[in-house]
Amino acid sequence: MIEGLIAPCGWNDVGHVLGEGGTMIKSSRCPAFMTREGRKQAALNLARLGIDRLVVIGGDGSLTGANVLRGEWSSLLQELAKEGQLDLESGLRNFRIAGVVGSID
Repeated sequence: MIEGLIAPCGWNDVGHVLGEGGTMIKSSRCPAFMTREGRKQAALNLARLGIDRLVVIGGDGSLTGANVLRGEWSSLLQELAKEGQLDLESGLRNFRIAGVVGSID
């Protein structure tokens, strides 16, 4: 999300990766996402693409990060709008996240 490497995918794109884990779909823990600046960049990329729903599959770190993003979403959009990077009229004020536990713990 931070790098903006977001692409549409359907079942045929990911149906074969069930046993491969996050690295197969090019996701992993990201130190930059632990910072507000990193989450702000992710919010900008999501908003620009019109993405207002996110499914996060992972353990405590992933789900905690998703919850932090959810909690900051409105303020991140406000900040991006104030900086002139985003038009708030895009209708992305309501951001929804579903968390699915996918942990070895």
